[in-house]
Amino acid sequence: MEVIHIYSDANGVSHVQRVPVVGLPKPLPATGVRANAIAVGVEDWHQAPQKLFTINTSGDIQGELGDGTKVPIGKGDLVYLEDLTGKGHITRLLTDVANLFILMPPEFDFLEWAGGTPQAV
Repeated sequence: MEVIHIYSDANGVSHVQRVPVVGLPKPLPATGVRANAIAVGVEDWHQAPQKLFTINTSGDIQGELGDGTKVPIGKGDLVYLEDLTGKGHITRLLTDVANLFILMPPEFDFLEWAGGTPQAV
């Protein structure tokens, strides 16, 4: 399994990397789960409200990051968002979208949980 990881660097610029999940990871210490159905549209620059996973269950999304990278996100993609500083990212909903948000505690260490080596996109 591979996770699309969106994060902010020390200067608050958002970036993306793909991170393989190695072996059988520990259960997630989730603090909540939310389901959303969202119509086509654009959400201008914003940060993730907290550390969270999102699973896109239907529809097509394009994320634009502070470094200029545009990331396609499709049905079944698992994304981990922790761009909590800086201007964040733009979310373009290219079609109607349904997704699940898995809310994580502030102390959650995604890279430790995944156990994989990040790959540049």
